[in-house]
Amino acid sequence: MSDDPAAVRDDSPPPVSRFEAWAWAAVFAIVVVAYAVAAAIDAPAWFGFNAFRGVAVDGTTLLWIAGAAAAAVTLAAWQPKRQPPAWVSARVVAVIAAGAAGAAMWAARSNVLNPDGRMFAPKFARDVPALGAFVTHDEMLEFLVHSRLWVYANRWWGWSIEQTYQAASCAGGAVFVYLLFRLARRLAPNAPALFLLGVLGGGYMQLFFGDVENYTLTAVVVTGYLLASHRHLAGEVPLWVPSVTLALAGAFHLLAAWLIPTWLVLCVVEFRRSPRKNDIANSVAAAAAVMAVVLVLVQFYGLPLRNLVSSHAGRALRMQGMFVTGWSSQYYFEQLNLLFLLCPAVLMLIWLAAWNRLTTDVTGVFLAVGGASMLIFQAAWRSQIGVYNDWNLYAIGALVVAVLVWRSIALAATTRSHRLVAAGLAMAALLHSAAWIMANHTHGR
Repeated sequence: MSDDPAAVRDDSPPPVSRFEAWAWAAVFAIVVVAYAVAAAIDAPAWFGFNAFRGVAVDGTTLLWIAGAAAAAVTLAAWQPKRQPPAWVSARVVAVIAAGAAGAAMWAARSNVLNPDGRMFAPKFARDVPALGAFVTHDEMLEFLVHSRLWVYANRWWGWSIEQTYQAASCAGGAVFVYLLFRLARRLAPNAPALFLLGVLGGGYMQLFFGDVENYTLTAVVVTGYLLASHRHLAGEVPLWVPSVTLALAGAFHLLAAWLIPTWLVLCVVEFRRSPRKNDIANSVAAAAAVMAVVLVLVQFYGLPLRNLVSSHAGRALRMQGMFVTGWSSQYYFEQLNLLFLLCPAVLMLIWLAAWNRLTTDVTGVFLAVGGASMLIFQAAWRSQIGVYNDWNLYAIGALVVAVLVWRSIALAATTRSHRLVAAGLAMAALLHSAAWIMANHTHGR
């Protein structure tokens, strides 16, 4: 199977007009002003913008940050001589970047536990010795993998459940960075550095900094699904590859089922290519087989199939308390803050949609459907432990939206000046997310 991104390169979009460029600059200005104002005032409710308030750095540190930011923006704004440039196509670069990222994630791992994370220790201590794992139908492989990892990490090194989760989170982050490099060369061959800087700048990156929750491994598999789907759209892999990958993501955490609409896009493309083939039926069978195997597997760890009815998914199908009912301005104010914390560039969706930058090709349609589905999930699925405490529940959706946004920006930014504005926005978001991550590492919030 070819791994040449030239086979999947999309037609170049029309250049960014002057008015559109000013609209991009306005978003950058709004974000910077919002961060500055929130850092200057005592407004805990604006947690989507106030991460800089808890940062105290000296002059030397500021100089280092300014230098690194300038270097990153310059790299992101640079016009590559070939598409994609050699560095983003080299697997060794991706491996080195992944290793460095994993080490940095471990060094700055979070020291904050949300209410769910605090309950893992007693549940694991109760079920793992007796059953071999603590498992629920909502997060089958997340719990199963973490349970088995803890068995060996505790036996060999005396690690706690929290330490095991942190190590798995950072290792997953390294894999995520590697996959992101493989995506960058395909989704944004004309500006991969801008794409990488933008996607790495979201608050959802906290998932990979030692988060003790059941979303990190799912996020890695979802990223793999995005890559497999793009390869299918390029005609490089059959439909069963992304189908099985999505089923595997759902086996890790059922929230991945909200990406089923994107799989339907793949099916439509496959049907138009060859309506007489059985690829769609075979892919459904393969995905169903994955879920069936996992359901049988968890039976051996004390999770009978009948418990699926009482899971979050079962309750959702019966419309029992899992969805938002009625209107609460406070709740949606918090959700809006959370959306800007996790995906600071989400405001760009307005301009990208206005200038038809999102769905210019089938890859754009695929990502737009995924982004819309995950935004609906965030709006409709009710947080059970408080919006801020439940940030990681919505992080995967923000990641999908970020890939959509930064892919669209990278393709549209055909001149260095436009990439400079976009890189400035990405850098501002990255620094804000880094401030939040460091706050969680040093003292929590």
